[in-house]
This record gives sequence, structure tokens and C-alpha cells, in this order.
Amino acid sequence: MTLVRDSLRLDEVLEEHSRSRPHELSVVDGVIRLDYAEMTERHHRLVQMLLDRGVTAGERVLWLGQNSFRVLELMIAAGRLGAMVCPVNWRQSVPELTFVIEDLAPALVVADPTGMADTLQQVRANAPDGSWLMVDDGPDGYEAAVSATRRSTDVVDHADDTQPVLVMYTAAHEGRPNGALMTHRGLIAASVLHGTMNGAFERRQVFLAASPLYHIATLMGCLTTFLLGGTNTYLPRVDVKEMRELIDAEGCTWAYITGPTIAQLAEAAEAAQSTLPTLSRFNAYVAADPRWTQLGVPSTAPWSLYPGSFGQTEMTGMVTYTALGVGAMGAAGRTSPWCLTRLVDEDGNEVAPGETGEITARGVTAGAGYWNRPDVNAVRCRGGWWHTNDLGRREADGSLSFVGPKTRMIKSGKENIYPVEVERCLREHSSVADAAVIGVPDDIWEQSVTAVVVLRDGAQLSAEDLIAHCRNSIAPYKKPRFVYFVESLPKVNGQLDRDALDSIFGGGGYPGVG
Repeated sequence: MTLVRDSLRLDEVLEEHSRSRPHELSVVDGVIRLDYAEMTERHHRLVQMLLDRGVTAGERVLWLGQNSFRVLELMIAAGRLGAMVCPVNWRQSVPELTFVIEDLAPALVVADPTGMADTLQQVRANAPDGSWLMVDDGPDGYEAAVSATRRSTDVVDHADDTQPVLVMYTAAHEGRPNGALMTHRGLIAASVLHGTMNGAFERRQVFLAASPLYHIATLMGCLTTFLLGGTNTYLPRVDVKEMRELIDAEGCTWAYITGPTIAQLAEAAEAAQSTLPTLSRFNAYVAADPRWTQLGVPSTAPWSLYPGSFGQTEMTGMVTYTALGVGAMGAAGRTSPWCLTRLVDEDGNEVAPGETGEITARGVTAGAGYWNRPDVNAVRCRGGWWHTNDLGRREADGSLSFVGPKTRMIKSGKENIYPVEVERCLREHSSVADAAVIGVPDDIWEQSVTAVVVLRDGAQLSAEDLIAHCRNSIAPYKKPRFVYFVESLPKVNGQLDRDALDSIFGGGGYPGVG
């Protein structure tokens, strides 16, 4: 008996769109506008181009640049071949970017120098030999290569939907980042729920991708819009004037915007006498600026009305939603229908309701672990469940509360920053004997990175010089905003007493509800 194949990849979604909505607009990126038929035609040439450059099953393609529709089209094409795409955080320093390239060992790096030409030049000089393709190299560049490649009709598919198609490097929990792997199946399933929670089925979606595509939230917005046959509009990076103009010109219906940007966008709209008439006014944004209540279309989407949740990149985004547990005791809500969750102690035993334990999860949207980290994967996947390294509590009604990371984390401008990574960077300075990093509450950025430093005997060093040292080694958003020099760090039983540091220097506001 012949069975119908139940696998569904991203490239097959694109093929369906080319049949069911060929002339609907898919991409707006500067002067580039593509409908789904045109996007599909490019796809067939892009698949062959990747093959010609050695991208086969299991290989990796790295995108090094700001936001572009090419991130999504590369992911769809590579996924058909059983390969993966990694949109790397372009804001990182040269050493950080070099580490990712060495760790991922991509068969192809596609790079766009827009806004990062100097960094890109240094990274390429430091990186191992490999195949690079530049977006703006004229006859030798990406667009020329796509146009010149013969449309392939006989490519053998080497993937099913359980294989990884996306790699995203996460914040450095233990001093170095790890590449989280996500599958076709997980991304498609997550997009369905993501669209439901954001009310994306109510009208044809036009998503504004201005926040970074190296974050799972913005990429999930693109994927959800793609899955539903909507239009993705791209800006290289956040620019409130261009955002306001694009929202008005293209009728953008939704976007992910951080608090500081919301206030700036509201100001830009006010100056242009625009009410952003097509944009969904998510209630969660109201606190960022009271003018937001006068803009956009009021949203009744579940996530707008009940914005709480818990998730992480390794689980393809959200694991729980408050909207799935309206009125529940736990601030994180209830578990997604694509997942199962357990809270366990150090021995893997499930803890009783009301007790704090590590949140573990498994299910359709569970990722495939980390790239090139067999030892870490063995620990994080023990017992057949993904151990999140986050603490939670099962309430009496079965809902979940997020307590906080097992390892203390700082949240600044929606970026996750792990103190251990910044501390390692500080200690690399020849004048530093020891260092600790805390987060201090900040009205705009949630928390400010603050360093407490012990200098070596006889050493002299200014705060400005130490901050400059960090700026050269790690991403700018990770560098300390404030530096305090002390004779010694408080310790208990030989271990750094972070609570004492918070008490002395005003730390607090860490993610979690206590």
C-alpha cells in the first residue's frame, strides 16, 4: 500500500503559494518587489546556485549582514537540500563573529557590507579560507549569481521536515555562544500558533521586519507571514522615520518593536501627522508610550490582550502563553499544544506544584539541540527532555510561573547578556585581577550592564579605557555602562556573592517573577 507522505518543508510551502497565490506580493525590500511566482522562480535558481557552491545535505550557509529578504530565501533553498542557514548577529565584535564562523564552518558565507563594511573586511581577513559571496559585488555578486544560474528542475530533495534548517547562536551562557538548531516541522508548527496568538488569521498580513532577523521573534514574524501567504517588508535595521514611511506606504499590519523604539515611532508618526492606520496596536506596547493608544488599529489578538509567555530560541520560540490560561495563577500561562512541560529537581524528578524546579520541555517545536556540541547536548537532552536552564513553578491550577534563569542573566534593550561572558572579557585586560558584572535597573533599557572590578597590584586603569577594551572584544550592547573599582569582591564560601554586589551597587530587575 502506498502512503501519502506527511512531511512538509518550507520549500514545499513556497511551491504551494506559487500555485494558490502566484501574483500576491511576497517581498518588499527597498526597490525589490517579488510576488510568490517570482519568488519561486528565484528559488529554483538559488537551489542550483547553492549546489554549485558546495552546499549539500548537512552543510551550513551563514548570512552576515543586516536584515534582508535573502535570509528567508536562503533558508528555504538550503532547507530543500538538507542544509541549514545561520543569520549571525552582525552587531557582534570581530572576535565574536570570527568565533561563529570557525565554529559553524559554513560551506558558504553570504555577506552584505551595508552598515558594516569595516567589520566585514576584518572578519573576512581573520576567518578561515572558504567560499564567500557578496551581495553588492556587481557581476561577481549574489544577485548576478542567482540571475546567471540555470533554473534547475531535477534537484534531488535530501530533506524531510524533521531535519534542521535554521541555526541561531544564543547568548553565551557559559562564556561562549551555542548554535541552536531548528527544524522545518518545528518552525512551521510554531508559526501556526504564533499566527493564532497574534491574530494573523484575521486579515492578510504585511509584516515589518525592522528589528534584527538574528532574533527568533522577528524571524518568526517573517515565517508566520510567509506561511500564511502574506507580504514581508524589510528594513536593514531600525530607523523610525523609514519604519513610519513603510508602514504607511505598504500598509504594514504588524511588527515587533522594542520599548524605546515604540516611543520614537510614536513621535515620528505624530510629527508626520500619521496615525499608522493599518498597524495592529498591540496592547503590550501601550506602557512604552501613552501616544500609542492614539495610533494603529486596536488589536484583539490573544497575545495582545494577554501578553505573558515563556520561551527560548532552542524551543523555536514560545513554550507557554498566558492567553492559553486566561485567569490562571501562573504569569507564564499554560503549555503550548505543541509541547509538554515538566519541572524537575537536580536528579530529574518532577517537583510538586508550588515548588521551584527546572523547566524541561519536549514536543513538536523542540529544536534539535546545538550545532557541534555533543557534550552539551547530552546534558541538556538527558531523559529525553530539553533542560532549559530556567527555573519555574507549577501553580496549584497547573499553570506555570517563570522564576528566572538558573544562571543569572541581564536583560538590556531586549538583549540577553550573561555576566560570565562580560566577566571573561574584563579579566582578559592585563590590569584586571578579578571582575563581576551585575544588572542595574534602567527606566529605558530595563537593565544597565555594570562592572565591579579589582585591579592588579600597582595597576592603573580608567573606566573609559576598560569599556573601550570591552567594545573591541564583545558586542557593544554587552559592554559595561558603569564601572566601579574595588579592593575585593564579596564572597561566601569562596564563591562570588552576587546578592551582596546587588545590594551595594543597586543591582536588580533580573528576568523572572521571584
